[in-house]
Amino acid sequence: MTSALVSRRTWPAVVLVGMLATACAPTQGQFAPSPIVGVGDARAAAKAATPYLYVMDPGAGHVAIYSTVTGLVTKLIPVANPKGMAVDHFGTVYIADAIKGYVFVYKSTGPGTVRRVRKISAPTPEAIAVDSSANLFILQGPSGEQEIAEYPVGKNVPSRVIKTGLLEATALATDAQGNIYAVNFPSSVVVYKPGAVSPNRTITNGIADPVALTVDLSGNLFVANNGGGDGTVTEYAPGRTFPKTLRRGVSLPQAVAVNASGDLYVADYAEPSGLAKSKITVYAPGARSPMLTIPGSGCLNSSGCHTLSLAFDRAGKLYVPHIETNKHGGDLRGSVSVFKPGQTTESMRITASMVRPSQIAVVLGE
Repeated sequence: MTSALVSRRTWPAVVLVGMLATACAPTQGQFAPSPIVGVGDARAAAKAATPYLYVMDPGAGHVAIYSTVTGLVTKLIPVANPKGMAVDHFGTVYIADAIKGYVFVYKSTGPGTVRRVRKISAPTPEAIAVDSSANLFILQGPSGEQEIAEYPVGKNVPSRVIKTGLLEATALATDAQGNIYAVNFPSSVVVYKPGAVSPNRTITNGIADPVALTVDLSGNLFVANNGGGDGTVTEYAPGRTFPKTLRRGVSLPQAVAVNASGDLYVADYAEPSGLAKSKITVYAPGARSPMLTIPGSGCLNSSGCHTLSLAFDRAGKLYVPHIETNKHGGDLRGSVSVFKPGQTTESMRITASMVRPSQIAVVLGE
């Protein structure tokens, strides 16, 4: 599945290794296929299993690939105005460039490096997502004229164009069953079945200024909301439009993701005023109280920090991007913190070439 962040603040719908593809999301991704390694070739096996971190950074104008062992950049992909990023289970990277009006497609050419293989015209991309079959979905067009175009694997011509049900769409996600989810800011989520061009479900109950969404492997939808005076995360069972509402431990949610065990992670952002502090809360499946809290979420400046997406690797490590700000809201620094499962202290911090890291994804070396 993929998770998605509302691209009004930026998408986050990314593919996360360890999950089936849903936003960007998610949550969104399947395990990247492991290459065949000769018997006894331990060094090659270790290299093949190394996760690589992909970071979309609008502030720096690039997508950077990092070794999660050294924290160093292995590849920089220049992007004039990155609007969205997704990575499928083959390790193919999709990057939307709002200035050039294309979604660029990159294939892996080895551990931690890629090359561009094609481009798809998208004059006004707002968000992108890939599903578990590596079909690409592009949300594009101005408000009132939006559409979602579906592109089968390797194709530059859409097989489906959705226009009905889109009002002011800002983010996409897909699930393991092939359904598409689109956020209509500020008050609904619409759901499309595979092949459909009209929504079969419109969700309005509990939706109030949604900022992120993700779908777990069972098809449960989670939406982070910042409206109505209090932040909430609303959970919708497959086919349902009335939610269970999560409030305890939630203040200003900005990103949500589900790991391979079905645990829900919620990232709250911090205001420069200090009235709200940055943190990550973790909930077991079905729980209404957090079983783990990461104070500050790894931010050095927890009173002014934004986390726009979350990702996991196969070992269950959590990756958390930060955009830290001063009391006036200006940027201080960008970084990604890495947490081992169950830990509240980071095991690694990645900072090289980062300004405003937004969407992230983790894939295995090819």
